[in-house]
Amino acid sequence: MALGDRINRLIRSNITDWKHQRKDYQRELEQTLKEFKQSVQNVVLSQEVLWRNYQTAQQQVDELVESAKLALKQQNEPLARELLTRKQSYTKQAEELKQRLDELIPTVTLLEQQLAALESERDMFQASLASANLEQDLDALPDLDFAEIDAELEQLRSRLNQL
Repeated sequence: MALGDRINRLIRSNITDWKHQRKDYQRELEQTLKEFKQSVQNVVLSQEVLWRNYQTAQQQVDELVESAKLALKQQNEPLARELLTRKQSYTKQAEELKQRLDELIPTVTLLEQQLAALESERDMFQASLASANLEQDLDALPDLDFAEIDAELEQLRSRLNQL
């Protein structure tokens, strides 16, 4: 088999391999992006649930304070004490929820930034695929004729043999 044919097959083989690697990478990137989006959505949903629970606890605190004030106006000190005791429980719960929210907010922000970066990478990859248009490039690649190279190599071999 001539050297030119080997080089031609090697080039075509490398282009085909490269094409398959890019397609595999694209599938992997899309799957990773899909899973990452779902994870981010779950974390954001958790953040929203925490926020609603925090608001509910704060609302309970406010309502208990108002009820305690009303009980004091009505000279019902035991009820006011009981309401203020319950208020402490809701205040503690609200503080814990707020602390968890404060810890979660930077994480959500970071995840959203990473998601945006991953989407950007996917978009750039898709743009490079579109511009490369590998299918057309491979089909447009002519069968390379290395007859001249083969002839020159034969001449070089004969010179080497003469030395």
